Amino acid sequence: MKKLLLTALLLLPIICYARQSDVYIGLNSKYDPNNLPHIALAKTSYTLDATDEERKNGDLFMEVLRSDLYRSRYFNISDGMAPVNVQSLAIPLQELKDKNIGYLAFSEIYPQEDGTWRIHAYLYDTENKNTLLAKVLKPSNKTIRQSAHMFADLITKLLSGKRGLATTRIA
Repeated sequence: MKKLLLTALLLLPIICYARQSDVYIGLNSKYDPNNLPHIALAKTSYTLDATDEERKNGDLFMEVLRSDLYRSRYFNISDGMAPVNVQSLAIPLQELKDKNIGYLAFSEIYPQEDGTWRIHAYLYDTENKNTLLAKVLKPSNKTIRQSAHMFADLITKLLSGKRGLATTRIA
């Protein structure tokens, strides 16, 4: 019996990998998908003359953020929303409130002369119409993912009260 159990435990990761399944370790024991804060993710806002590299890095930042927030299992995520910037924020708010989406995460990316990037990342409360989190991140091409992980952890801590896992080695 012990041999059978040990074999099953050893084969579990292989089976999950073969089926391309996510394995969640009990990080959130009170997980209720119907009672989670709802966050909409907007595509990154660019300048009019944005380069392919600027678009690629902006998309990477938001994709990593989406993945981290989804895997935390603390939030319902809606993504694919059109780009939003601070000046045009009033436009989608009523639409988000009508869909019962409580928060909006979005970013703006700007290239810097030294080859790094300046990313303005925001978390906005659609109900109270105020900015909950605003960070200016200055990553290089190699650290854009780390910046997104850090921002995901800040959102997780702010909205759930729990420490995020995106910047840990287990993530």
